[in-house]
Amino acid sequence: MKIVYFGNGERGTKCLNALLDRNEDVLAVVGHTGGMSDFLIYAKENNIPVFQPENVNSSEFIHELKGLGADLFVLSGYNRILKSKIIAVPSRGCINLHGGKLPEYRGCAPINWQIINGEKIGGCCIIFVDEGIDTGDIICQKMYEILETDTGTDIVNKQLVLFPGMLKS
Repeated sequence: MKIVYFGNGERGTKCLNALLDRNEDVLAVVGHTGGMSDFLIYAKENNIPVFQPENVNSSEFIHELKGLGADLFVLSGYNRILKSKIIAVPSRGCINLHGGKLPEYRGCAPINWQIINGEKIGGCCIIFVDEGIDTGDIICQKMYEILETDTGTDIVNKQLVLFPGMLKS
């Protein structure tokens, strides 16, 4: 499968590594603007072309992506909202690795809100991307225990264990 991977941070790197380990054809990586993050450095070290568009939804960038012929877009830690024209580019759709259980924890900071709300069970999932904010169909969802002593970092680490395997399934 030909993939364009939109990512950032440790989740982005770990899940990109999972795709590379199973020999998926990662055509390009799309990262945030600014300097070269560890995620983008990792992509370059693996000879993957890197894009950092100012406007991910611009017609120029969409045209460039169409030229790659991707089957799937994968978003992992990428915090820009994709509009319908870019979502429609890959032939098999666009998926997002979301850090909260759905539908309860849509939007930003789902890990923090799970802790703030005193949840005992947290979740992370992979969903199809649509024009809403985390409203696409759920592909898979994994739950984990949230302890009273857990911090946001603890929850991130739990998800970093779960997400690569979820992406492979």
